[in-house]
Amino acid sequence: MATKSARAREAKKIEADFIAGLKVLSATVKAGGLKALKEKHGIPIPPAKVIHELPVVTKKEAVEARQALGVSQAVFARILGASPQAVRAWEQGTKPPSGMARRLIGEIRHDPAYWRKRFALDVV
Repeated sequence: MATKSARAREAKKIEADFIAGLKVLSATVKAGGLKALKEKHGIPIPPAKVIHELPVVTKKEAVEARQALGVSQAVFARILGASPQAVRAWEQGTKPPSGMARRLIGEIRHDPAYWRKRFALDVV
């Protein structure tokens, strides 16, 4: 069993290591950003295209996702944090969904039963 002073020393070491890491991160970012972070410290940074790659959602897929949940455009908009006008535009194909909406629509289409349950839509 560690003594109180041993735990305190360990906590101080963890704190010092954390602060040192933050200083390295800050200096590295100032010196050249994420690329420099990877080169200097071997920290893996995924390519930008992987970070930003989101599923494309067609108007048909937007409608199918909403219908899979069995909700109106207004309720679907609330679920996705969008306006009903935005959902209408997605379903008419006049405007694409935002990145976060595309991600969630893709997840809903993948497993609608899970999301109906998650959003408590099966409640009668």
